[in-house]
Amino acid sequence: MKLEDLNKLNHLKGRLRISGIGWTKDVNQAERAQLNSKDSLVALELEFRGTDRRRYSRDPSYLLLEGLQPHPNLKHLEISFYYGTNVFPHWMSSLTSLKRLVLRSCSKCQSLGPFGKLLNLESLSLQDMFGVKKVDQKFLGVEDTWKTKKDSTISLFPKLKRLEFRELRKWNAWESYASLNSSLNIMPHLVSLEIIGCSALKPPLPEFLLGTPLEKLSIRSCRLLEQHFQEGLGTKDVVKILTSSTLDFVDADIARAMHMVESETCKDDPQTSGHGEISQVDEDEKAAEENNV
Repeated sequence: MKLEDLNKLNHLKGRLRISGIGWTKDVNQAERAQLNSKDSLVALELEFRGTDRRRYSRDPSYLLLEGLQPHPNLKHLEISFYYGTNVFPHWMSSLTSLKRLVLRSCSKCQSLGPFGKLLNLESLSLQDMFGVKKVDQKFLGVEDTWKTKKDSTISLFPKLKRLEFRELRKWNAWESYASLNSSLNIMPHLVSLEIIGCSALKPPLPEFLLGTPLEKLSIRSCRLLEQHFQEGLGTKDVVKILTSSTLDFVDADIARAMHMVESETCKDDPQTSGHGEISQVDEDEKAAEENNV
């Protein structure tokens, strides 16, 4: 079945997984698939494994991704094995119903798009993004005009509850946002933060985390963060330490590495204990009918 044959399936609903997109020889097939007309799709997985980059003067992944624009009703999106450097296509901001976004094994991606503009996003998972070296203001979706605007409060990631960074091995800095206008409200509903396998990430973490209602914090295999706090500290204490700009003065005698820190309120919760995986499934996803291409 060719990618463009999807345009004949006008009654697709529930979940759709498209694999091996990279083998598509004609990049225009992506647009001819007309995914933007499938208004009953709840979840979409785009897997780009198989790209033969030797056939092209430049990698076609971005053109394929641009052509696979889904309908704004989509609630769950996963993009994996994408070879382009930009993983924020022009249509991403139009997904006004999107609740969950997973980016996995996008190894050539060098920067993160303005995901903070996704107004209904509740869960964001970034995994195996080996090209990303910093998370900056662009990630929040900050615009220059907002930095001096004081007459109203602007929320970024207004509904985000769960945020996961996993195996961003070259990521070394999460930029401070202290210079931004104080009227910006960043991640006001964040309750779960996981940073796993990010061995190059150095403190301090951004100070806005102090103002979030964070309940669960998991830090594993991040030696440059772990060396600054001791086992047994609560979530709020760890966040306070890791957002401090005076970390060089932490007593070395009490700084011990640990594998995981999480709040007492989450230790007995079977949904958040164990391996520390973030998993969010709502009623629409449970009832979704799976389609495979």
